[in-house]
Amino acid sequence: MDKRAARSLGCLGYAILVAALPLAFFGAIALVNEYKSLGLNAADCDGPGAVLMFSVPAIIIYGVGAVVNGRRFRKTPNLIVALLCLSVCAGLAFKIAAALDEQARMAALGWCVPD
Repeated sequence: MDKRAARSLGCLGYAILVAALPLAFFGAIALVNEYKSLGLNAADCDGPGAVLMFSVPAIIIYGVGAVVNGRRFRKTPNLIVALLCLSVCAGLAFKIAAALDEQARMAALGWCVPD
């Protein structure tokens, strides 16, 4: 593959990462329990779907971005992009864990028992 084709593929990868930023943003700001955010102590039985709907595709995209850019970590721009992708993945992983923990807590209390 010549240098021009490799450069255009690299720009495509960066464009995909930039295009996925809104997806990661919505996954990061999705509420785990809407009622807790309003200050109410009530059960939110919707489940972690709102968080997972945005977070899982974003964590896949940024995980692939971290692996692809991490393979060439000796180049400074690739190292920076890989670290940014890893930080986005870490933040989304904590959000997914919080959503699943909230769902398990609601089920343990007997408030939201699946049929």
